[in-house]
Amino acid sequence: ARTHLVVSKRDAPGGARAEVAPVSDDARLAEIARLMSGRQTAAALRRADELLAEGGTGGAATALAVRTM
Repeated sequence: ARTHLVVSKRDAPGGARAEVAPVSDDARLAEIARLMSGRQTAAALRRADELLAEGGTGGAATALAVRTM
């Protein structure tokens, strides 16, 4: 998929609210890493980049290089 949406829930007056927001580029890479390992580690970011590249949706190798330096 080329579109990645993040769904979050927060408490609000009157009850919980769900929010849906699109993510791309660095935020998309970070979210995939978080989903895979529960946090953003260098290894999780590398694997997320590999998955995006394997899926043909364009990995973020440049962003990854900046994050891991």
